[in-house]
Amino acid sequence: MSRRPGTMLYFDTRPCLKRLTNDQKGQLFEAILDYAEFSVVPDFGDDMALSIAWDFIQPKIDRDNERYEQISKRRAEAAAKRWGANGAATPENVQMNASDANALTCMQAMPTTTSTTSTTPTTTPASKATATWPPPGDFNSRRNAWIDALEGIGNNEPYQPKTTD
Repeated sequence: MSRRPGTMLYFDTRPCLKRLTNDQKGQLFEAILDYAEFSVVPDFGDDMALSIAWDFIQPKIDRDNERYEQISKRRAEAAAKRWGANGAATPENVQMNASDANALTCMQAMPTTTSTTSTTPTTTPASKATATWPPPGDFNSRRNAWIDALEGIGNNEPYQPKTTD
């Protein structure tokens, strides 16, 4: 039985499906779902149209199943490598179901063992700036300070840095 949530239907099978009646399409659709979910190979009896259509669809379902299993396996190995290296997530301590939440046995209860020492200074050096921003005062005085600071910007003249000669 597959763990996959579904199966793919590809557009390139449409020409084959156009030749089938609606009853045959329904039978084929049920066969696709049964095969993809439960690995039940359909028996279409003497209906050659369904048998031919199935011959085109079955390899695609098999290919998709193989690819899904390969990707699932790779992801499981990556998760085991990531979580198994420090023993943080083992089947015993990972919560798999919300109804199983128990702070004593689940992952959130495990303390970390990483070091938190830092060589970065935690104090802020004193600023050499003497001006305060925003300027003290009411709204109008702050607005006027902005206008004074922005004066000369936007007059379409090229920027000329001030030089001290």
